[in-house]
Amino acid sequence: MCIHQKQLICFLIIVMFFLPGCIDKSKNEIFILSVEPAALTDKTYEDMSMPDNDAYDAEKEKGIKIWTSIGKRTRALSDIIGVDEPAILVNGHPITKKSIEHQKILSEEIPNVVSLKKSIISMVRMKVVQVEAIRKKVQPSQDKIDDYLKMNRDILENVPLGTESTIYYIEGLGMTKEEYLKELEESAYNIFQREALYDPIEESQKEKVWDEAEKRGVKVSVVSKEYYERYVNGLVRKAKIEILDPEIKDIFSDN
Repeated sequence: MCIHQKQLICFLIIVMFFLPGCIDKSKNEIFILSVEPAALTDKTYEDMSMPDNDAYDAEKEKGIKIWTSIGKRTRALSDIIGVDEPAILVNGHPITKKSIEHQKILSEEIPNVVSLKKSIISMVRMKVVQVEAIRKKVQPSQDKIDDYLKMNRDILENVPLGTESTIYYIEGLGMTKEEYLKELEESAYNIFQREALYDPIEESQKEKVWDEAEKRGVKVSVVSKEYYERYVNGLVRKAKIEILDPEIKDIFSDN
């Protein structure tokens, strides 16, 4: 994997994570993740070699074009009539057409990194957790939100290697850095509200997770992720998920 692809993955961690209706809950299975021991693993990139200067420059130029285009296309979504209408309802809470269209742009611009179908599944799963946190009136840690925003501010000011894509994206959006950080506040709230929901559950399972990781000879993070995905699977199975957008119905029509 080249440096350009590593930059894309690094940036996607920051931003993305921005059928007939599934009234029959058996249809929710399309949003269930496999949690077999071999399905979830930690990936490392220690074997990646750095490209030579010419290759790096070419990849950097490619990255500028891609992320500027993504920014411009994302900005243009606001001009589409009905873009803020729900495409999917999760227990009555919407995932908007704009959110889906943004993921579609990413899948078209960087198809080797982003799959639209997988992105939609991920969005639904995150929304299910979000709705559960709202239902339980969970409040996120303000300190964690502040630290997250500070980290992103530092990235925008210092632009460490692997984060240049953020700058190109913001330029494409036509935003200032301050405007972009303001947009991130809502994302930060959602991220840490979901985390706050699962934190006490994770804490109660800590000893069991460590024991299982030791027995299997895998990293604790691998087992912890499996436990989390099983928890989300349970929420998904109980959720009322309605797909309203015909295009999304077509994407999952083979399930």
